Amino acid sequence: MNLGLRGIRFFERSRRSHAPPKTGSGENSNLLKNRPIAYTALVGVLAVLVIAWMMRGGSGTETAESTPAVVGNIVETSERVSSSRPDMGAPDSSSSVADAQSGSPSALDITRQEAWERERGYISAGRTHLESFNEGQLRDLAAQGNTAAIAIMAGRYLTIDPRKMMELYEQAAVLGSTSALVSASSVWASPWISQNVSTMRVSDNPPVNMLAMLLAAQLRGDNVLVPERLQQLKTDYSFTESEIEEACAAAVRLYRQLEAKRLALGQNYFDNTPGPMGQEYAEGNYMSGTCGNK
Repeated sequence: MNLGLRGIRFFERSRRSHAPPKTGSGENSNLLKNRPIAYTALVGVLAVLVIAWMMRGGSGTETAESTPAVVGNIVETSERVSSSRPDMGAPDSSSSVADAQSGSPSALDITRQEAWERERGYISAGRTHLESFNEGQLRDLAAQGNTAAIAIMAGRYLTIDPRKMMELYEQAAVLGSTSALVSASSVWASPWISQNVSTMRVSDNPPVNMLAMLLAAQLRGDNVLVPERLQQLKTDYSFTESEIEEACAAAVRLYRQLEAKRLALGQNYFDNTPGPMGQEYAEGNYMSGTCGNK
């Protein structure tokens, strides 16, 4: 509206400024001849100003109908989804449900996870002191069924006596350690070990044997290191379908061998409860129905 008023005033001033002076008839005649040209120019300027005002005014008054269709669909979908969510209420801040929803584990979950890791032979932060123990101290703990001590002893035999090392890993696995199976799978990548060690050999194909050990640990419910190692093994080796099937069958055989030795010691059947704070197994990690039939 301001641009329109300014244009009208400009037009009126222009008319006054171009009004013919009171001169002679010749001059009046020339001015009369030029007046249509001047009026035409002024009308053109006024038209441009009015159009500019209309364009600027129109851009500032965009209506809801001008909202792009895509944005409108997104808003509509968002409102429909949010309105369909039931009101679950706020969980009790002292409950494990509240901790799970907030993304932080509860103290109870942490305690259960630590107990699970001890049973599976993992060396937690509170057990790193075992690595400084001498052979005699580790043997005493191993006699009490401390699988972490057995695994530490096994690691010290890697370059001294690989056969002894694998026997200790098997001993720890029989007593319930899944960490020992993960370690045994890693060292089986050594050509000398895979060719000269018979303990826990369930395949003559070294990568398949490594995979079978990890799958046996997975059958035991290990969801701490096994998912990551399975993905790494998948990256390192291109397994065929027949090799995967062989590894699954070998994992079941290894599981049964270990459990048979465990029962012979008077132990109970394996407890295959997964870790409460472990990882979820990703699809395509070689865990098939064959591996699940123990």
